[in-house]
Amino acid sequence: MTERRAARAPVAAPALTRYRVPIALSVAVLGLLGIFAFGRLPVDFLPSLEAPRLRVQVPVPGLTPEAIEDKLMRPLEAALLDTPGVATVESVATPGSVATDLYLQHYRDADAVQQEVAARLEHLRTMLPAAVAPPVLSRLDAARAAAELAVTARGRDPLALRDWVDGELVKRLRELPGVATVQAQGGAVREIVVLPDQRRLAGFGISFDDVIQALQKGREPEARIATPLVKRHRGRDAMQSGNVAAVAAMPVTLPSGESIPLSEVADVTLGEASGSERASLNGAAVMTLTVQHQPPAARADVTDRVRAEIDWMRANRLIPDGVEVHFMTRQLDQARRVEKRLVAALIGGYLLALLVAYFLSGSGRRTRILGAIMVASIGSACVGMLLMKLTLNVLTLGALALASGWLGACAILMFERARPAPGAVALASPVITALTLPVALASLAFGIGEIEALFRGFVMVFSGAWTVSALLAWTVVPAFDAARRRARPWTRMPRRAMQHTRQIYGRFLGVLLRRPWLLPVLALAFVGAMAFVFCTRHPQTLPAVNPVPGATMTWRLRGPDRGRLAALGDALAQRLRGLPVLHDVVNSARRTQEEFVLHLDETRAAELGLDVTDVGRALAIALTGISAGSIHDADRRYDIRMQLPPRDSADAVARGRLLLLGELQDRPAVYLRDVATVERSTVPAEIRHVNGLPQIRVTAVAAADAAPRYLAAETRRALRGYTLPAGYELSGDGVGESAARDARDMRLPALALGFVLALLLWQRSWRVVIAVMAGSVIVATAVMALLINLSLPFSVWFGAVIGIGIAAFYVVAFVLPLEALRKAGKLSRRTLAQAARDLWRPMLTMTLVAIAGMTPLMAFGGVAVILRPLIMVVAASLILAFLASVLFIPSLYFLLTHREQSPAQVHL
Repeated sequence: MTERRAARAPVAAPALTRYRVPIALSVAVLGLLGIFAFGRLPVDFLPSLEAPRLRVQVPVPGLTPEAIEDKLMRPLEAALLDTPGVATVESVATPGSVATDLYLQHYRDADAVQQEVAARLEHLRTMLPAAVAPPVLSRLDAARAAAELAVTARGRDPLALRDWVDGELVKRLRELPGVATVQAQGGAVREIVVLPDQRRLAGFGISFDDVIQALQKGREPEARIATPLVKRHRGRDAMQSGNVAAVAAMPVTLPSGESIPLSEVADVTLGEASGSERASLNGAAVMTLTVQHQPPAARADVTDRVRAEIDWMRANRLIPDGVEVHFMTRQLDQARRVEKRLVAALIGGYLLALLVAYFLSGSGRRTRILGAIMVASIGSACVGMLLMKLTLNVLTLGALALASGWLGACAILMFERARPAPGAVALASPVITALTLPVALASLAFGIGEIEALFRGFVMVFSGAWTVSALLAWTVVPAFDAARRRARPWTRMPRRAMQHTRQIYGRFLGVLLRRPWLLPVLALAFVGAMAFVFCTRHPQTLPAVNPVPGATMTWRLRGPDRGRLAALGDALAQRLRGLPVLHDVVNSARRTQEEFVLHLDETRAAELGLDVTDVGRALAIALTGISAGSIHDADRRYDIRMQLPPRDSADAVARGRLLLLGELQDRPAVYLRDVATVERSTVPAEIRHVNGLPQIRVTAVAAADAAPRYLAAETRRALRGYTLPAGYELSGDGVGESAARDARDMRLPALALGFVLALLLWQRSWRVVIAVMAGSVIVATAVMALLINLSLPFSVWFGAVIGIGIAAFYVVAFVLPLEALRKAGKLSRRTLAQAARDLWRPMLTMTLVAIAGMTPLMAFGGVAVILRPLIMVVAASLILAFLASVLFIPSLYFLLTHREQSPAQVHL
């Protein structure tokens, strides 16, 4: 009787069952907070692949590119090359100007880099010649563009359209919360032209520089022009003659310290800028506006505010008749459509994963536990996104959809640990097993490229949800899966199917363990074959182009000697001209144009305190005029241009009578002929530097009827045998960049594997390390070979990192239970096969559930184009890691341990 009562006595419940209520409340709170956070997350566009770029522009009027290279480009590059956070510095000198682009590392704080560059330019300004205008620093960041607008006007004067846009529309948009800048382009601009009289300048002892200084002072905020209102005629705003009078009255300081009105030495006229962009759309004048958002604000929110403001202006008739405002892009609408479809994929994947889990487990309780853990994990990821100020886009939302089924993996392992079958082997340590995937993904934190930064949000969301799911599995499963219930009739069929596959696997594994060397040899051959495929299909020694028929292809040559670069470019162009699939092959080093070239007498100029930039500016004033900035009245902008009167310019340049310095008591007036000669000559159209070294470009247009693969093959054939001297390199269309990027990105899988192996050192078992390393190499090699034809090169290495994490998870979950048997002295061929049979069900279940969760996402085609490589990576990694763990790892582990077993144990 006592024995019967003892048999009927319930099994002692685990300690966590006493905390079911707080655990259940915690899971419910996480789910509810996730719903709240998801509703507050802003929808954003796809993160830009283009890194932020800073542009420094300096006008150097009157000088040729060769003079600009020596006088300004090299000092500018020397000041900016070692700027922290700048990846590449590219400078281009053209006649009359130099522009330097600083390509930033995407992960760095662009605002901090911009402040550092501004400080360096301010220091450089003190060392530049006085005639050189201060460098203008601007920021080009595609990720900050919230809206692009086109403003058109029919039957209205372009000047009136410009006035309304600058004075009304731009002003309103700038006042919206979250708007950083509003840039207006196109349209007509009023221009005030200052025509200096050289004779009067010489008589007063002043020069062009004194007039420019007077105009610069007149542009200060306290010198803004105030003009009376004027009547409008025929839809056109009349020119403000009061502005001309105000500019003409600006004081010019004489050498004696006195001042005279500008009108004493120059004529001031009002007109329309000759260089104004006169774009039109369907016969109507058009201007474009680009609205950029401030970094704390979401782009989608700013786009909504801009759209609401335009609609409010339309409703209140604040937009003049005949003026229309159009949104040029519909990225926000597209992003919201993508969000709806990805949410549908997330919900569909969640339900499908639960359905598969129920079919394989045959337990409604376990299915409900699994569903609660997955919902709470996704909810916690949404809360984390809200706290980290992430947005919903294709990558962050796609990460949740991709992980929807995979988030139950730890829980599935815990099911077997919480209620083990009689005689079953103890499963792996949940802590070590769960940490392998996020530790492998942590290697991406060391990536510094633009694409690594693009996927960093994906990794954060994926890793965060996975970690929370593991924590919940350790608490929820022991608390709620302790009680046993009688199996329902409808659950017997999946249980029997699982048992049947388990028996088949056990018999097959028994056969394999009789020849344990067979699968390791086959795996080694597989890795070798995949490596051969990868190396032959993804060569590093030849340019790997991805040409588009009809597009312009570009190759870049860089080296220390510009003259030798031109010769190397000629040789490259000659090879490309021999291809029938290419035409219009051009070497940029041979592109020239005619310009006036100054030959300065350095000694004489130094005696007079003149520089080549002073002389060049005077030459530009005589020939084309120079910009002297702009001024504003109440609501209008006026460009100021200083130019020698046309009747005097040709004679002044031809006879050298261009005034440089005015006449003083101890010195006569100085003219151009006194310090320099001018001749019409051929000069380079541009001079380009990259990171301080000269660079040239060879361009070619691909034939419209050429097949891309044939075009790539022909291009590689033409470049075969093309060698460069030491110190010179070839890049372009992914040539040098892809090789350098691949060499850099190849470190990421190795780093991921190193992180995982460092984690496993806690186990102090070299067998575990060898098994994880072997399984990870197999999966990573196969994944890279499968992905070489994808259009996103980084997906190869990103996929390899994910594959290593998944493989490590599977192998650790499989090997650690075997290690427990070995340490207990119970490992033999029979016990190893029995342990593998016990691990078959959880391994197969979490593989099929994870793939089921991704299935709806796979069906979205064009919506998830950028996610397609990752879907293929995860699916392939899951299948390969499952096969490696249940087939390859038992044989490898047996080979590593059978020498330690006694002969009786080995032959059992």
